[in-house]
Amino acid sequence: MIKKILFSFFLFFLSYSFTNGEVKGHGVGVRLTSPKLAEIEPGKIITGSFLVSNNTDREEVFFEELKLPLGWQVIAPQGIPFKLEDREQEVRIVAFSVPVTSPAGSYQVTYSVRSQRDYGITDSDTFSIVVLPVLKLQIVVEDKPEAVIAGEMYKARAKLINRGNSKIRIKIEPKAVPDFPVKVEPSEVTLEPGKSQTLQIEVQTDENLKAKLTNILKIKAQGEELKNGIASVEQSFSVVIMPKVTGEFDPYHRLNAHVRLTGVSENGKGGFQVEFAGSGSLDEEGGKKIDFLFRGPDTQDKSMFGERDEYRLSYYTNLFDLHLGDRSYTLSPLTESYKYGRGSEVNVYPGKLGAGFFYLETRWETPKEKELGTYVKYQFNNTFGIKANFLNKTEDSDTFRDYHDNIYSIQAKINPNEKIYLDLEYSFNDSERKKKEFNDDAYRVALKGQFPNQAWYSLEKIHAGPKYFGYYNDADYTTGTITIPIYQKLRGNFSYRSLKDNLDLDPAKSTANKETSYRAGVSYPFSSGTNISLDYEDFHRGDRLLPIDYNFNEKVLMLGLGQTFQRVSLQAFIERGELQNRLLGKTDNLERYSLYVYFRPSDRQTYSLYTKIGHERYSATFERSNSVGISANWNIKKNLIININYNENNCDTEKGQKQDNFFSTISYILPNKHFLTFRSYWSKSKGSKEESSFLLSFTIPLSIPVSKKKSIGMLKGRVYDREKEGKPPIPNAILTIGDATAVTDKKGEFIFPSLKPGNYFLKIEKSSIGLNRVTTEKLPVMVEVKGGETTQIEIAVVTSCRISGRVVVFTSNNNGKNNTHNNGNGKANTNNNDKNNLKEVGGLSNILVEVANGKEKLRELTDEKGRFSFKEVRPGNWTVKVYEDNLPVHHYLETEEIQLGLMPGEEKEITVRVLPRIRTIQIIEEGEIKQEKR
Repeated sequence: MIKKILFSFFLFFLSYSFTNGEVKGHGVGVRLTSPKLAEIEPGKIITGSFLVSNNTDREEVFFEELKLPLGWQVIAPQGIPFKLEDREQEVRIVAFSVPVTSPAGSYQVTYSVRSQRDYGITDSDTFSIVVLPVLKLQIVVEDKPEAVIAGEMYKARAKLINRGNSKIRIKIEPKAVPDFPVKVEPSEVTLEPGKSQTLQIEVQTDENLKAKLTNILKIKAQGEELKNGIASVEQSFSVVIMPKVTGEFDPYHRLNAHVRLTGVSENGKGGFQVEFAGSGSLDEEGGKKIDFLFRGPDTQDKSMFGERDEYRLSYYTNLFDLHLGDRSYTLSPLTESYKYGRGSEVNVYPGKLGAGFFYLETRWETPKEKELGTYVKYQFNNTFGIKANFLNKTEDSDTFRDYHDNIYSIQAKINPNEKIYLDLEYSFNDSERKKKEFNDDAYRVALKGQFPNQAWYSLEKIHAGPKYFGYYNDADYTTGTITIPIYQKLRGNFSYRSLKDNLDLDPAKSTANKETSYRAGVSYPFSSGTNISLDYEDFHRGDRLLPIDYNFNEKVLMLGLGQTFQRVSLQAFIERGELQNRLLGKTDNLERYSLYVYFRPSDRQTYSLYTKIGHERYSATFERSNSVGISANWNIKKNLIININYNENNCDTEKGQKQDNFFSTISYILPNKHFLTFRSYWSKSKGSKEESSFLLSFTIPLSIPVSKKKSIGMLKGRVYDREKEGKPPIPNAILTIGDATAVTDKKGEFIFPSLKPGNYFLKIEKSSIGLNRVTTEKLPVMVEVKGGETTQIEIAVVTSCRISGRVVVFTSNNNGKNNTHNNGNGKANTNNNDKNNLKEVGGLSNILVEVANGKEKLRELTDEKGRFSFKEVRPGNWTVKVYEDNLPVHHYLETEEIQLGLMPGEEKEITVRVLPRIRTIQIIEEGEIKQEKR
């Protein structure tokens, strides 16, 4: 067995046959048919394609989902369900817009489909998107407050710089999160190359805030054109917003949850469902977490929007997690990528070593399938880890055992740096099916990363033998893409994809598919915001099993044109080539045209459109089809969101198939945070009845007390001006203890109403007590909070003082008088009785100066002119001490310590003199040294 494992790992690196199994997943297969890696500049639209295969023996309705990085906008698909007949395939196109502010780097996009009838019928595939770096404007934040009181307007200042080489007109758009009113001046500016513009920003905060929060302000600068790149940049900064008081007393730690009441209807029938779900921490420390969903009864057969009844519970700690109920269970890519069922799972991870197991039974399959999976893993360091997996699958009928599979695998993940990621897995199985034994293996290699000079690569190889019965079966698949810079902004790409299934040409299977695709192209972005791409693909798909069902070849030249405006992104593709049906011996011209549009006129509304015309992919026929889709999203108010989607599909067949689909969602948030959701779906196909489905749900958010907090203490106090008569209060002073904040009222009083017992450090925001003002006692100060008690404290504020001065070196100025002696190296020393006969040489740098008052010490090194300055010094008695380190040779400090008494607001300046030290030459006895004769 060990030899078998080592041999297969050896095959990983020797195998040249790059080929993915179409037979994967459970009941449905999703396979990427476009390159595994694609490049894009920010602000552009990118597309991809996936082949979805219904592998069941009945019609299925599928919901599709495209998972994108935060802020990216979907154009297609539009969320409208689609149907596939038994054994039918369909190419699904995805398109999305990459925001102009997306940072350069690699991102992963996942496309998945799931059956509406059986949640276990699901599959997904992924591809990588590389956002290229482009020349950007620069925004530098010059001034901002660290914290402000809720209800106040704060001001900030930033500088916009044109780092390019072209004159550019720029529009500045600020956005606050949370959505506070923001004003920026100027809002539009024209900058010459290398010039800058100061931006003045004002933000009005909400006085009704009940808890401390961080306000993030995003400043986006969008230019119309830039010669050397996309003229856009986004800069963010944060300001802490302090409410008047935080920490409202609540003796319980609470869990966020909701109750949802849902009614569905379709063609006159309907159903009702209740859902109770939630997630969060069970303790204040966050060491114990929970996630649960209880939903029923089952309304799947009542409407397209009907959902299955599901019951699951998950519990997480720092050492283990436990899962019970209905969910997807995962082991590894080759053994079990994800399997939906009702079961249980435990994972233990005490340190570098981890282990776990799960057991499930499928819910809607007949007969039911059972799976037991277990693993052990070890993470040696941040760059290397291994994992061993075991999966047992059984399916029983009423009369005999249908199959029994034991599947083993070992995984290794190697990630030495951010530019190399290698994922390896080898698997083999011992299976018994219909009283026959089978053995086979599978392996997977996934490598992706980046070469120098912005060259990216992605390679994946999967092989699963005909008698291997893991997640993949009887398939060989390879995909690889590399993108490289050619000259300046001109970039090239090459991708290869191949697929084989029915590897041993089993005649019991209907076909033995083989696909091969070679694709190469170049792309170039222009200064006007236009990008152009030119790609050529040679794609062949044929049946290797006699009699051959299909054999065709596509040779296509694709021209892509994209344009980015301020709020509009356009992308168009023109494909021209030839389609050869080798079975019929017929060749015809091939044409495809597509257009994608994304329009965002404001932050509250977006629109997208796509249209496709031409020959279908993965079809040996010369039929043409066309489709168009439109979607719109409106945030009417903060509490009202409307989304509508419409598409129309036409197939140029003898039957003239046509289908229209309409899908909409309306969400309304009530003042008490409850919200209503209404969804509708309408479909009409030629020759069939109209279909319509509706959903109405009412969601009630809950805050469930799950544990009683430990005893709570309270801290109260007062901040006042000690200098003025009557010691008047200081309002709007900001104080903090950890994450809790408080603001003094008109009486100068503050309160922290709910603090756990213990010692805390109380701080005060200096900017909130006035310019050149300090507290009489050093802060932060430690205060002890006791459970069930109120701790009192008073804080006095006075005008700060300042101590400044110089450390100056002096030398003798005696002009050869006898009180100066030569020390033997040409330097003079001065007598003690003639210190006034000195001249200043200059300030002495890097001398350590210290001021102390018995409670605190402040230290500073002198600058190049020997100067030092201590600001915001508290009134009182201070000692100034200068350390002798770094003094010139044969010099000393005239005074090592100076005593000062400071009144509020007083400034004192001192001079510390560094004097030369006397070196006396003394002759003890005169004489002559004679050499002894030998």
